[in-house]
Amino acid sequence: MDEILYLEADEEITSVIDKLKGLEAKSIRLVAPKGSTIAQSMVSLKLLKKQAKGQGKVIALVTSDEVGRNLAGQIDLPVYADVKSTEPLLALGREEEENEPIEINQGETKENSHSGASEPKSQTAKADKESAKETENLPKDFQVHRYDDSAATLQDGKPAEVAPPIETPPEKVQEPKEESFIKRPVGTADSRPEKKHDIESARPVTYRDHEVKKSLAKKPKNWKTPVIITAVTILILAVLFIADLSIAKLTVSMSVVAETIDKEVTLAVEKDRTTPDFENFIIPGVQISKEKPIEQSFAATGEKDVGEKAKGTLTFKNESGVDETIAAGTTTTSTLGVEFTLDNAVNVSKASLNSAGDKVLGQATGSVTAKDSGTGGNLGASTSYVVSGHSKISATGATSGGITKKIKVVTKQDIEKAKKTLQEQEVSADELDKAKDDILLDGASVSEVSDLKTSKNAGDEADNFTASGKQKYTAITFKSDQFKEMVESEIEKGLPAGKGLLTTESDTITPSLKEAQINVGKLQVNGKLLGHVGPKLDISDLEKKWRFKTVNRIRRDLSGYEGVTVNSTELVPKYVLPIAPYSKKNIKINLEYINK
Repeated sequence: MDEILYLEADEEITSVIDKLKGLEAKSIRLVAPKGSTIAQSMVSLKLLKKQAKGQGKVIALVTSDEVGRNLAGQIDLPVYADVKSTEPLLALGREEEENEPIEINQGETKENSHSGASEPKSQTAKADKESAKETENLPKDFQVHRYDDSAATLQDGKPAEVAPPIETPPEKVQEPKEESFIKRPVGTADSRPEKKHDIESARPVTYRDHEVKKSLAKKPKNWKTPVIITAVTILILAVLFIADLSIAKLTVSMSVVAETIDKEVTLAVEKDRTTPDFENFIIPGVQISKEKPIEQSFAATGEKDVGEKAKGTLTFKNESGVDETIAAGTTTTSTLGVEFTLDNAVNVSKASLNSAGDKVLGQATGSVTAKDSGTGGNLGASTSYVVSGHSKISATGATSGGITKKIKVVTKQDIEKAKKTLQEQEVSADELDKAKDDILLDGASVSEVSDLKTSKNAGDEADNFTASGKQKYTAITFKSDQFKEMVESEIEKGLPAGKGLLTTESDTITPSLKEAQINVGKLQVNGKLLGHVGPKLDISDLEKKWRFKTVNRIRRDLSGYEGVTVNSTELVPKYVLPIAPYSKKNIKINLEYINK
């Protein structure tokens, strides 16, 4: 719809041009009262039309002034009878060339094309001054041709008479090769509204004027141009909006007077809850169960000796005066401490005297086997032995064939340890169907292992063995944002009126497990807040509210908070609209605390 601009009767051309620049509409109607200075000057009307075209605007004249309508018609400026009219009046005149100069008659003699009367020289001088004044504010590129009326020659000091125009019926009129027009003085006394009205009303209308009227009346409106302009405008705005939505980033830096706070509260987590209960300080929990087969390898720690035992034959000597029998299994120990076992019973006769009167010991031989395997049982022939339980009997002899060899075996303790390790094994966070922002605390889970079995039994030779079974893992998690909101809510209840928590990236809320009841789906969780208290300023809420708001609006909002100073607002890149991005993640608040 056209925008209406009302003109004063004596309004200057420069004032109207300034008003045109301040209007946003592309189609403007200038409402000029009867006798308006602007409507009475073709120079002014041409200049307004040229300026409007340079600004990408279209103007039209709304006036009841006959002279104004006639002049507007000559430069193809649409004229309307009133502001409610939808169709312009029939236009007169010729199409204006874009750079056509405005001609102003500055001759010494001024002629009226109808009366032929001449003007005095004093009025001519006055006209020159007023014409210069009228054109002094024209643009530099606007051409003005000033000329003397050389066509009218003086005869005895008087202007030559000008023959009045001869009106010819339209059907006999032939198109002239060069259209003539009436010259009149500019800026003289005759430029008053009432004089101009008479002059312009008396201008003859040619046959070409009527043809132009018909062609203009029949010429259809060009609807494509405004549609294309509108479409291009919408496209440009859409591109700017999309750029703002996708790549624009707003950083607001501000200082806040605050004091530190270090406080801990306890809240409950229950798996049967669906929404947070701020009254009872309970947040919903999520119970996660995971069952999977598990298998793990373990090292055997037992050791078994499978070497060969040394054997030999010993000579037993009896010093006593009675026969003695050494039972099978009797231990004989070498002077080096190696123990042997008598394989079979041995009877050793008593000592006696020979013919010379010397004592002769009784003797007997018997085979022995070392109690332990290994090369340590291999002894020389001169080795002496003590026979357990027979103090009067001694033995000597060699043993051999002992071989050292030890192997790894699985012990009972190894198996018990493997089962315990599997039962205590936890499921990694990657294996759980846990949301990224869910919190899983240490100890907030239980693990059960069933169908336990091992690849080796106790006593089996093996360096390693495997233990396997089925593991069922159950845990309780909770949402980090709900936990944070609940802790902040509980702490804010004890703050003074008008104060609030100022939690940013530098502040922390740390959860820790107080008590776990996994079987019934409940947890008791401590939340420790290390942050700041200052003016009640919800940073997260501000980031939401600022989406798609102008930067100036954001600064005005912050000015309403006591103790808050805005240091800077930076929007990048520079070419986007001065509007905050719609995405909250592209809005960042840098908060600097000023401690009391």
